[in-house]
Amino acid sequence: MILTSSEKLKKHITNTSILTIILNLFIGLIALLNLIGLIYVATQSDSQLSSNYDSQTLAAIRQAQTFGTYAQAILVLALYLVIAGLLIRNLRRLKKGKSISLLPYYLGFVLTLISLGLVLYSIAIGQTSPHISNFVAPVLFSCLYGYGYQCSKTYLG
Repeated sequence: MILTSSEKLKKHITNTSILTIILNLFIGLIALLNLIGLIYVATQSDSQLSSNYDSQTLAAIRQAQTFGTYAQAILVLALYLVIAGLLIRNLRRLKKGKSISLLPYYLGFVLTLISLGLVLYSIAIGQTSPHISNFVAPVLFSCLYGYGYQCSKTYLG
């Protein structure tokens, strides 16, 4: 059976959306574990943590526990889950032949920019060293969101 252009686009949108949902949920799980780890460390006393960390590392851990750290962890987790939810909604709407939304792709681009900004900030303040692996995920996600956006925009006409 020869697929029409619209059927090909639907297939590309479906495949890209499923891959993006899986990756967002996986990264969302990692973000949730990060948040749990932050809360766990915050609830431990210095004497409990000193058995695992030297005083310099413990001081760095305590210094890194700011409102911004928790806000960032919650924001990133929420964005990954919202994007996955919106993509699931798009898949359902696509299956029913209804119009789909470009919002998950816009939010994905925002999330990618936030992630890239956090990496660059961490490098600038000396918290991490520049390495290619710091930039792989944002670049891959931006390509994935870009492709999904282009397919969706073409499908919508």
